Amino acid sequence: MYYDEDAQKKRDRMSQVLGIPVTDFELSVRSRNCLQKMGVMTLGDLCRTTEQELLGSKNFGETSLTEIKDMLASKGLKLGQLAPEKHAFDLFEPESLSPDEQALLSGRSPT
Repeated sequence: MYYDEDAQKKRDRMSQVLGIPVTDFELSVRSRNCLQKMGVMTLGDLCRTTEQELLGSKNFGETSLTEIKDMLASKGLKLGQLAPEKHAFDLFEPESLSPDEQALLSGRSPT
């Protein structure tokens, strides 16, 4: 059986980095409060969070987003890199379409 010590060391190191609390970093009060309200406590939590989710949070804007991205980049990480992938069919909601769009989708001509 083959055991790759280097790969294991990389996984262990990544696991340690992802476990670092976001409170260990110099963040603005606004960013810190928004992350806390969202339940984001570690770098791993941040890597499972997308830009859209952060920007959708109340009081979280572009400045805070840039601050968070820079912090993650300093550790070689990115927002959303561990987020579960959403497929296009998972996001499609026919009821959110206008009546004309629904008619086109069903093959009928819009009225």
